[in-house]
Amino acid sequence: MIGTLTYPSYEHNDPSGRIVALVIMSTMRRRGIGRALMATVEKDFAQRGVKRIALNTRLAREDAHKFYESLGYERNGFRFTKDLSTVAAWK
Repeated sequence: MIGTLTYPSYEHNDPSGRIVALVIMSTMRRRGIGRALMATVEKDFAQRGVKRIALNTRLAREDAHKFYESLGYERNGFRFTKDLSTVAAWK
């Protein structure tokens, strides 16, 4: 399963794409399914004029990092998050 979205980029003033989820059942991995899904998404984005694709993975998912890097994706910056449920003032 792969989930995507296209949105207007405020940074680059053109459409950008995001892969929000890529999930392959553990028993079906290493069979080319992820690569086929990624190739299909990249082709779809290109046909819609998307010039860049972004995605996120957890730091601990080194297998996923290697997979994306093997497809030509590059590490770019850091993502910062904050869990507001832990902030007493918001409760």
